[in-house]
Amino acid sequence: MIFLLVLLAAEPSFDRLLEEAVALKAKGELEGTLAKLSEAERMRPHFKIRHNMGAVLEELGRYREAVDAYRKVTADPAAPLEVVQEDAQRIVRLEPKVSFAWVLVRGAGVEAYLDNEPLVLGEERGVPAGSHVLETRWGSIVELSIVVPQVGRRTVIEAGRASQSDRAVLRLDADPEWSGLELDGYVPRGVLSRAKELWVAPGKHTVAVDRGAYGRAAADWEGGAGSTVGLSELILSTAVPVARVEEVSSLAPWIAGGGGAVLAIAGAVLLVTAAAERGEVSGASREGDVITGVTMREAEEIYAGARTKTAAGGIAVGGGVALLAGALMLSW
Repeated sequence: MIFLLVLLAAEPSFDRLLEEAVALKAKGELEGTLAKLSEAERMRPHFKIRHNMGAVLEELGRYREAVDAYRKVTADPAAPLEVVQEDAQRIVRLEPKVSFAWVLVRGAGVEAYLDNEPLVLGEERGVPAGSHVLETRWGSIVELSIVVPQVGRRTVIEAGRASQSDRAVLRLDADPEWSGLELDGYVPRGVLSRAKELWVAPGKHTVAVDRGAYGRAAADWEGGAGSTVGLSELILSTAVPVARVEEVSSLAPWIAGGGGAVLAIAGAVLLVTAAAERGEVSGASREGDVITGVTMREAEEIYAGARTKTAAGGIAVGGGVALLAGALMLSW
């Protein structure tokens, strides 16, 4: 950036601030440069100082403040036309950035994902206002953190520099068949197959994992700074023990088969009883309104009961057969 500063026949302290600003800018010390320019601008406002403040603010990723500085230049009647036009073009270029928050991740040998979308290291990403999940990986470590970038500004994150003493650590010692690890509703990308430790901010968390044939299990975890817990220990200490699940699973075919047999036998008994009752009435002789000592009303009641037993027996037999078939499939 070419500075347009002119020493305005000012007092020596003002001149010294401008010289120090130029020297700091040459060293790439942008925050120091901005501090010197701001101090000089307070002493003696001038469009050239504001112009350069806008350029430094833009380089720092403080886009909203840069636009404000450029607007002051374009509104200054003392500013020449070429400077006004230059800053007006900068305003047009930056205005779309003012409505978003910006995140830039840096780090050597690091992978980064924001809300599960890959980030290109060293390139800023515009995101809506609010909190976002940043996932960074280096070596065998995955770190999850919440970032809340400000609208109209760039947030720079140096990945891979966290200290274990400042994080709660979940040791990923899960069974190879486990998958789908979830932390506080967020699912890291393939973390169980690619990492050994998950680092998070200290505090209360909810961990869930798919244990293959034994279903999904979840556990609450309160991790302190510098603490470490194993995933297997955390899950198995709060879920049904794996051995008990295997025992119940191995007995399932026998339970289903026994239940199916009992149900089918009960249904068959009902069907036989109903058939016997209908046969007893239909084989009797009729004398007027009496059937061998049974009135017509009683005969109708016998038939109604037989029909009910027939329906119930059919359902029971069908259910029993279905259970037996299921038991056969489970035993395979």
